[in-house]
Amino acid sequence: MRANANEERIGFLSKDVPRAKAFEYLFENASDAIYVLDTRGNFLTVNRKAEELTGFKREDFVGKPFRKIIPLKSLPKAIGGFLSVVRGKSIRLELELKTAAKKTVLVEVTSAPLIINGKMVGTHGIVRDIAERKQMEKKLEEYSQQLEELVEKRTRQWREAQEQLLKSERLAAIGEIAAMVGHDLRNPLTGIAGAIYYLKTKLGSNMDKKTTEILNLIEENIEHSNSIITDLLEYSIEIRLGLVETTPKSILEEALSLVKIPQNIQVLDLTKGEPKIKVDIDKMKRAFVNIIKNAIDAMPEGGTLTIISKESNGNLEIVFTDTGVGMAKDVMEKIWTPLFTTKARGMGLGLSICKRFVEAHGGNISLESTVGKGTTFTVTVPIQPRLEGGEKIWVNMQESLLSKTTKA
Repeated sequence: MRANANEERIGFLSKDVPRAKAFEYLFENASDAIYVLDTRGNFLTVNRKAEELTGFKREDFVGKPFRKIIPLKSLPKAIGGFLSVVRGKSIRLELELKTAAKKTVLVEVTSAPLIINGKMVGTHGIVRDIAERKQMEKKLEEYSQQLEELVEKRTRQWREAQEQLLKSERLAAIGEIAAMVGHDLRNPLTGIAGAIYYLKTKLGSNMDKKTTEILNLIEENIEHSNSIITDLLEYSIEIRLGLVETTPKSILEEALSLVKIPQNIQVLDLTKGEPKIKVDIDKMKRAFVNIIKNAIDAMPEGGTLTIISKESNGNLEIVFTDTGVGMAKDVMEKIWTPLFTTKARGMGLGLSICKRFVEAHGGNISLESTVGKGTTFTVTVPIQPRLEGGEKIWVNMQESLLSKTTKA
């Protein structure tokens, strides 16, 4: 009864089509290759699809060991799989088969023991060509990778856009704050300076030593406060360059005249009177003054500051080398960061402004330093100006500085 019920469920099986014939039809017309091996691994038979897959005829299989169609690199896996099936296990593995055209084809083999009347008489299996599937998997993996990269790229662009927006907002805020601070502080500072001048004029020679010292101290602090305001304003406002032809020697002489050199420090100005360059003299002079003051501060016990100039690849290099205390690596990494300072006084904007001025000229500034031996600043500017102009230069420089502030 059970056999008849099964036959009814399999539509083409009937009294007119013997069971053996039906299964022979299934065997021959299966969409995958099918094989049967004896317990020694020799082929007993294969179907038509096996012939199509490999290019070998059926008679090339029968009686031959399966290892004859297995490439050497897949042979250990194939033998291991066959032994597992002989021991009663079902397996699924991927390996390559040789073809009559002396090529290989990648297949997936599903194999199981062949048991008749409770006795194992061999193994049988289904072989499926998976080359196309593997290609699709590879393409899918490539597409997936491309999609991940695209998503990552778009995410990065979105984050950069957000950061740019925040930077722009911060730039605007800094500009507004600096303008307000400069206006609100300079007025009372001017008043205090005027009061000091009046007292000195009124008292004249009648001032005692203590009063003179106090008034001089007030003047010194007014000057320092005013320099802080100047730094804030120069850091926040756009850079507009007024280019004038000059020489390295001329700029350095002017810069050195603005700096009070301590008696225990020797300055060797070895700059040359050539080549002629076009720069904003005031801004470049301010940059050099900043570097010179930093060198002096780095030599509290005295030392030597050597300044040289030289041409290199269409650029002018001005090198400042001191014999001071030097800088540790962590300080060097943050030295250009706005508001970073190792000094007791100051806001840490001097070198940041210095870098802005140099980069606005299309140049760059770098440093090398060794703790206990000294520091070298190298300012490089093009002999022929390479300017992008006005607002663009200002925005680029500001964003560069703010980016470093964020990282620090």
